[in-house]
Amino acid sequence: VPGGGGNVVSRMNLETNEAIPITVGNAPTGIGGTPDGTVVVVTNQHDGTASIIDGVTAAVRWTVPLGNYP
Repeated sequence: VPGGGGNVVSRMNLETNEAIPITVGNAPTGIGGTPDGTVVVVTNQHDGTASIIDGVTAAVRWTVPLGNYP
């Protein structure tokens, strides 16, 4: 779930309805991932990067430069 600006997205725990914050780049806007949920990619509009998140641990593994407004 994008945070609506800032630098946080949230992973939802559907059993407890708890949002688990994950710090990513500036202004996360787009989110995609693998069908099994093991990898999540978040594009960060204001710093031109993508954050690659481990879907199991919710840890950012890499930040990749993409250019203006990915």
